[in-house]
Amino acid sequence: MKLIPLLLLVGLLAVGGRADDKNLEPYSPELVKRAEAGDAKAQFSLGVHYSSGEGVAQDDKEAVKWWTKSAEQGNAWAQCNLGGCYVKGIGVTQDHKEAVKWWTKSAEQGDEVAQSSLAAFYASGEGVPQDYKEAVKWWTRSAEQGVANAQLNLGLCYYRGQNVTQDYKEAVKWLTKSAEQGDAAAQALLGLCYQNGTGVEKNPAKASIWLKKAADAGDGGASYNLAKNYEEGLGVVKDLGLAVLYFEKALQNGVPEAKDDLSRVKRAKKEAGSSDKKLEYTDELLKRAESGDLKAQLDIAECYDKGLGVQKSTEKADYWFKKIQEQANQKVASINKTLEEVQKTADKINDSMKKIAESSGSKPNSMNSTESKLKEIQKQLQFYKDLEPNSEEGKKSRQDMIDKLISEENRLSHQLFQENMHAK
Repeated sequence: MKLIPLLLLVGLLAVGGRADDKNLEPYSPELVKRAEAGDAKAQFSLGVHYSSGEGVAQDDKEAVKWWTKSAEQGNAWAQCNLGGCYVKGIGVTQDHKEAVKWWTKSAEQGDEVAQSSLAAFYASGEGVPQDYKEAVKWWTRSAEQGVANAQLNLGLCYYRGQNVTQDYKEAVKWLTKSAEQGDAAAQALLGLCYQNGTGVEKNPAKASIWLKKAADAGDGGASYNLAKNYEEGLGVVKDLGLAVLYFEKALQNGVPEAKDDLSRVKRAKKEAGSSDKKLEYTDELLKRAESGDLKAQLDIAECYDKGLGVQKSTEKADYWFKKIQEQANQKVASINKTLEEVQKTADKINDSMKKIAESSGSKPNSMNSTESKLKEIQKQLQFYKDLEPNSEEGKKSRQDMIDKLISEENRLSHQLFQENMHAK
């Protein structure tokens, strides 16, 4: 199955990521006084209020001013947010080297947000010489503290073997942690791992669950791969309608490869019409199959084989195909038995025909000879009338013989009448 691969993603967390920290102090004149008096924590909180515009008029330059004062006193949160300002050029002239300077200070104090952002810059070579070894180091520290973005990128490093020994199991470990926090890119790649059995036991059903989460969050690659699963019934019930839906999402989210697939599935859906609906697994169909209905067994086998209204299962499809073969063998045995009966009946008919031919071949010399032939014919006629063949072929042969014997009976009766008249 064609799958859309994922590129290595490096990302930055939003500026002001510490604004919702439980230790953030609300804006007040007392907070301002303490900040002006040199309290680093108060300076950080005041910077956040100026950045968000809560309790005071929004002012990016004032936010940078207070974060700088706090950062210079070693406040890791202020250092982290100040680095973000220099990256985006918010309240200051954009300067990636200055951003790296402040993120490094914050990261070295253990700030997980700064660690993840710094790692991204080492990976991309922005503001610092590109160094994947440093990137992996900082992503590892951040990931261990639970930052989803870092867990994603660390998982990607292990997946690709970038400055670490390639280790798919380790990749799956970190991708799972990130995916469980809702990171769409991690969910998409984790789905791909389950789809292919990379670093984890192959499981199309789990693959589809993760791909759907990512696709519904707008990931184009996940939408494409999920559409393929719906088209082929892999891990999900086959559904061309949903295949069309997710191919469309893939196309809308930057996967041009989905265009041809979308056209193909739309044609297939149109040609199929309601055929899939006509043949779909139901409990009633299963009951008829279990009761020995050959047509129902064929249908239930196809449902399992193609995933029509039921989870696709080669094992269950094979079970019903074997049942069908068993019935076919029984039918063949029955036909052979019928043929044997037909052959026996045919042999009896041939014997009778020989006797009739022999009787008809010699001309009668007296009424006694004609009368004895007539009695023989009548005896044979009664035999065939009493005969009850099991097969249609046997019944037809029996009726043909009766017709011939009746004709011969009529001929001999007429002959005997003529002889009687002549004797008189």
